[in-house]
Amino acid sequence: MAFRVKSFLRPKQGEASESCADALAFSLISRSANTTAAGDQFGPAEAGRRYGRFAVADGVSEALLSGEWARELCGAFVEAGPRDLNDDEFAVWVQPHCSAFDARLRAWADARYAQDKKYWALPNKAYDEGSQATFLGLRVSEPDTDGAGTWRAISVGDCCLSWWTDSGMREAWPTDDPDEFDLTPGIVGTRGIGRGTVQTIEGLWQKTDMAVLTSDAMSVWLLRHQGAGIRSWRDWDDSEFDAWLAQERDAKRIRDDDCAILFVWWEDESAETGDPSHNGMGECAVDTDEEQTEPPDPSQKASDGCAADAATPMDDSEAMEPPPQPPAQRRGAMAALRRIVHAALSWRVVVIIERNR
Repeated sequence: MAFRVKSFLRPKQGEASESCADALAFSLISRSANTTAAGDQFGPAEAGRRYGRFAVADGVSEALLSGEWARELCGAFVEAGPRDLNDDEFAVWVQPHCSAFDARLRAWADARYAQDKKYWALPNKAYDEGSQATFLGLRVSEPDTDGAGTWRAISVGDCCLSWWTDSGMREAWPTDDPDEFDLTPGIVGTRGIGRGTVQTIEGLWQKTDMAVLTSDAMSVWLLRHQGAGIRSWRDWDDSEFDAWLAQERDAKRIRDDDCAILFVWWEDESAETGDPSHNGMGECAVDTDEEQTEPPDPSQKASDGCAADAATPMDDSEAMEPPPQPPAQRRGAMAALRRIVHAALSWRVVVIIERNR
């Protein structure tokens, strides 16, 4: 039995992938029967069951280094997210990440201005506004013997979670109305959470269900068109998705914006994984048969070689380069998390977890 994950991440039409301010990440954790990972809180019904954490974020285009901030949020959540997905716990959990990134941003803006006075406006913008992104996080436990699992989600802004059955979309959250999306969604800012409150939800899912996490442009399309044929997208390769996206953009059926979409589903019969790090189809597989009883080190922002690095700097609207990451963070990117955390920035990713028998 296996969790399977696939994702597509694309920039605006005609732009380089490095310009994409959307981000996504996921981790898949296995636990022994009598332990609970320190980073998560589970009830008796969830004891001993493996789970996954998934995240999508959308950097606000007008904000400085918002793509990098979106990636920071996604990576931090899937590596060591808040213990309990409620608004108070989320605010406490996210604050150190906000403060650390805000300090980096201010230092970068000051250095940029010191190098060239034409960037005189950068320090004021960095100090006054910081960086900003919308965010959606999901935690899912594997199905029990009756075929049902639990899930919990948290949202700030207009990224969307939808659940799909063979007959179509069962529910969407935090909204199922494509007309409710606007240009001023709630945000997680490095200066704090603003323009909206944290929303949370939890529920049950069946092993035949599929979860889909999307940034705003993809969310509007899914809700408006009810995701026509979306379950078949799991079998698409990059060229098929690109052809579909170009067609929808040309027809003005989807807004020309960065696009992120992450599929999560369960299969009773898992496929052969082949090379656990990368195979000839440009897909990734992660072998986590070895039980992990401790959460990832939150100081390590890891990425495997089969996906782009979650800490890859983003260019902002003025094509300014962010400062290099510190050496410790680079070393962390090659450490223990490479088996379980894959931040997918521009590639299609498939992850298979084999159940121990």
